[in-house]
Amino acid sequence: MNDLYLIDGMALAYRGHFAFIRNPLKNSKGFPTSALYSFLSVLRHFIDNEKAAEIAVVFDTDRETFRKEIYAEYKAHRPPMPDELKIQIPEIMKLLQLMRIPVLSMPGVEADDIIGTLAVKHAAAGGKAYIVSKDKDFGQLVNDNILLIDPKVQAGAVARIGADGVKEKFGVPPDRIIDYLALLGDASDNVPGVPRVGEKTAVELISKFGSLDDLYARLDEVEKKGLKKALEENKENAYLSRTLVTIKTDVELAQTEFPYGPEDGENYAAYLKEMDFNQFFKSSVAVQKKSAPAVEYRTIRTHIELSEYLNSISSAAAVGIDTETDGLDPLSAPLAGISLSAEEGKAVYIPVSHVEADNCPIESVRELLLPFLNRKDIVKAGHNLKFDLAVLNKHNLRIEPPFFDTMIAGYLLNPGSRQLGLDDLVLARYDIAMQQITELIGEKKAQQILFSQVPVASATPYAAADADMALRLMKAMKPELDSSGLAGLFLDVEMPLMTVLLSMEELGIKVDKPFLEQLSNDYDQKLIELQRDIFKEADAEFNLNSPKQLQEILFVKLGIKPTKKNKTGFSTDAEVLEELASQHPVPRLIMQHRKYQKLKSTYVDALPLWADKNDRVHSSFNQAIAATGRLSSSEPNLQNIPIRTDEGRELRKVFIPASDDHVLVSGDYSQIELRVLAHVANEKVLIEAFHEGEDIHKKTAALVFGMIPSMVTAEQRAMAKTVNFGIIYGQGAFSLSQQLGIARGEAQRFIDGYFATYPAIRTYMDNMIKFGRENGYVETVFKRRRPLPDILSKNHQDASFAERIAINTPIQGTAADLIKIAMVRIQKKIDSGLLKASLLLQVHDELVLECRKEDAETVTSIVKYEMEHAAELKVPLKVDIGSGH
Repeated sequence: MNDLYLIDGMALAYRGHFAFIRNPLKNSKGFPTSALYSFLSVLRHFIDNEKAAEIAVVFDTDRETFRKEIYAEYKAHRPPMPDELKIQIPEIMKLLQLMRIPVLSMPGVEADDIIGTLAVKHAAAGGKAYIVSKDKDFGQLVNDNILLIDPKVQAGAVARIGADGVKEKFGVPPDRIIDYLALLGDASDNVPGVPRVGEKTAVELISKFGSLDDLYARLDEVEKKGLKKALEENKENAYLSRTLVTIKTDVELAQTEFPYGPEDGENYAAYLKEMDFNQFFKSSVAVQKKSAPAVEYRTIRTHIELSEYLNSISSAAAVGIDTETDGLDPLSAPLAGISLSAEEGKAVYIPVSHVEADNCPIESVRELLLPFLNRKDIVKAGHNLKFDLAVLNKHNLRIEPPFFDTMIAGYLLNPGSRQLGLDDLVLARYDIAMQQITELIGEKKAQQILFSQVPVASATPYAAADADMALRLMKAMKPELDSSGLAGLFLDVEMPLMTVLLSMEELGIKVDKPFLEQLSNDYDQKLIELQRDIFKEADAEFNLNSPKQLQEILFVKLGIKPTKKNKTGFSTDAEVLEELASQHPVPRLIMQHRKYQKLKSTYVDALPLWADKNDRVHSSFNQAIAATGRLSSSEPNLQNIPIRTDEGRELRKVFIPASDDHVLVSGDYSQIELRVLAHVANEKVLIEAFHEGEDIHKKTAALVFGMIPSMVTAEQRAMAKTVNFGIIYGQGAFSLSQQLGIARGEAQRFIDGYFATYPAIRTYMDNMIKFGRENGYVETVFKRRRPLPDILSKNHQDASFAERIAINTPIQGTAADLIKIAMVRIQKKIDSGLLKASLLLQVHDELVLECRKEDAETVTSIVKYEMEHAAELKVPLKVDIGSGH
C-alpha cells in the first residue's frame, strides 16, 4: 500500500511566510512569494526526493467548528492573517491545482480532524501515513504507521518523528499527549489548560500519575500547595482543554485515495516562470522539452582547424566568447579551454589543457586568436566578461575592446534582480535550461574533478553553449538598452569601467604584514583586558559569544530591563547594547569586545591570508550587485573598513605603497550627495551656497533657526548636518529625534523648518514619488534606472520603503555614476601615458591610486581635475585630495 503524505496547508503557509520574514521573497513584479515558494519546496521534496505516491493538502474553512460551540474563546485571540500571506493563499490553491494535488476542506470541520481521520484509516488499512506539520497536537496520533514530518521549509528537507521522537520532544509518549496538553493548554489556540502548569510541570505530573483522570483521583498526593490549588480550581478547564485538544478520527469522508499529477505541463511551467521560481522552472517538463534546441557545437583541436574556423567567421560583427578553467580565482586558475560563437546555434570549443590528448596548442591559439579578437570591428560578447578577460590576460591572451558583457547589460535592464547568471537570463528569455557545471565536475559537497579532467566530448557542448548564449543575449539586449535610454551608460561608462576594474584587481594593493602582525597581538591583549573587565563588572565568568549566557547575565543577574525580544529570548544585538550602555558598564564593554573581535577576524587576521607573494591583496570589484549602481568589493571586502573610529583609521595604515619611493594618493568627493541633491532639486539657496563655498551645515542651521552663521552653535550645526544627510534617505521625525536625542515634536519642527528653508527639496521629493508611481521606476541624471515594484503596494511599510528609494536613488545613483565616469577618464589618462599612476581602490566616494613620489604633485592635480569635472552640474564638484605613505 502506498504511503500517504497529509499536509497541514495553513500551518505550512504560515511557517513559510515567517521563515523569510526578515528578507521576504518577491517576484519581479513585487508580489510576495515567501509562503508560495516554501509550499512548493516542500511539495517538490516529497515528489522528487521521497517519491511520494499519494499526497493530500488539507485546509481549514472559515466556518465555526464544534470546538467553538463548546468554548467560545477557542482561537479567539489569534491575530488576523498578515496581508502579505493572505494574498498568497489563492496562489497556493492555484499552484496545487496546476500540480494536480488533491485539496481537502470541510465546512465546520478543522483540518486537524480531517488529517487525523485520514491518517488513522490509512494506517488501519496497512499503509503508512505521514503528517506534515509542526503542531504538537498531532503527537497523540503517532504510532508505528503514523509519523510526523517537520518540514524545513527553506531547505525542503524533512525530519521524521515517531513514538520515540514524541517522547524525546515532549517528555511523554503519544498516548499521554492529550492529557499533557490538557494541563499545559495552548496559548496559540487559546486553550486554557491549568495556570502554574508549564511544560516541565506537565511532564512531571503525567509521569507520576499516568493520566488526567488518575491525577484528579489522587490529587491529595500533589505536594506543592500552590500547584494543588491551581489544579483544584481549574479542573473544569483541564477537562475542557482535553476535549479541545483531542483530534477527531471519525470524520465522514468520501475520498480515501489521493493520487496526484501529472502537472498541467505548459501552464505549470508558465506559472513557475511568472513567480520567478527559476530553479523549479528549469526542472519542469515544459522546459526540459525545450532544453535541447538544434545546435551545431564542435571541437577544434589543431592549428589548421582553428585557422579555417577563424577564416570562416572573418566577416562577423560580434563573437561570443567564454573560458573554462580549473578554478574560480581568475588571477590563478589554469585555462582549460576557450569557446567561440559567431552565429546563433553554432559554436566551437578549443581545449588547451585537458588531461586527454589532442589539445589545441596554446601557441597556435595565441598566434591565430589574438589578431582576430583584437580587431576593433568585432564586438567581444561574454557573460561576466571580466573573469574571462582576467584568465586570458594571465595566459598572454590580452584582447582589446569593444566588449559587451551580458551580465552587466542584464543588471542595467533589471537592477533589482538576484538572477543574473547566464543560465538565469537564458531561461527567462528562451525557456532553455542550460546544462549545469555540476553535471560535469560533480557537486560541491562530493568529490569534484577539475574541468580539464572532463572528457572533451562532454566539455564541448557545455562550453560552446556559453559562448552561443552570450552572443544570442547580446543581440537581444542591445535594442533593449537603446529603447530604455541605457545604451550610453552601458557603452560609455560600464563597459570601459569593466577593464578599469580588471586592472585594479590584477594589480591589487600592498599590505604591511609586520604591522598587521603587531596589530593582531595588540588586539589579542585588548580582548583579554576587555574580557577581564567584563567578568569583573558582571561578577561572573561566562561565554561572551553565547547570546543565551549574555541574556542570563544582563537581564537576570544584573537585573537590567530588556528592550527587545527575539526567538531565543531577549535580544542582545548592537542596537540593544547601545541602548543599555548608559545603565551599566557591561553592555558598553561587550560592544567594545565585539568591535575588536570583528575587526580582528575580518581584517587584521584575514588580510595576510588574502595577500599574494608580494604582499598585495587583490579584491574583486562587483558591478552588477548594488541596485543603486554603486560598486561593491569582495574577497576581501575593502569598502567596509570603518573610517570614523580610531580603530578604523589605525587599520587603514596597513595599506601602503609598493615601495619607499612610491606614495598613495587619495581623492574623496566632498558632500557629493548633497551637491547632487542641490542639482536634481534645483534648490537655488543650496546651489548658491555651494558656489560660494559656504559651510553648508552651518548655512542650513542659520536659515532654519533664523540667525546669522556666526551665531550657530556646534550643536545646531550637528543637528543641521544630520538632517542634511538624513533627508536624502527619507528620515522622519521619529528617527531624527532618536538620533539627536531630542523630543519628536522638536525634531518635526526642525524638519518643517528645513523644508521651509529649501522648498525645492520638498517639491523634488514629491515629484520623485509621483514619477515612481506613474512609471514604476526612477532614474539618475545619467539615465540609470531602478524599478520600484512595491511603490503601489497596499502594504504601507513596503510602499513607504519604495518611496524612500524613489527619493534616494537619483541622488545616490548619480553619485555612483560620477565616480565611475571619473575612473574611466583617469584610466584613459593612465593608458595614454599622461598620468603616471595606477588606480588601486574605489571606496564609495573615494579613489586610491599609487604613484612615484616625484609624480605625486602632478598626479594629485590631474586626479582632482578629472574627478571635479566628471560632469557639469549646477553646483561645483569638490574633491579633497592628498598623498602619503
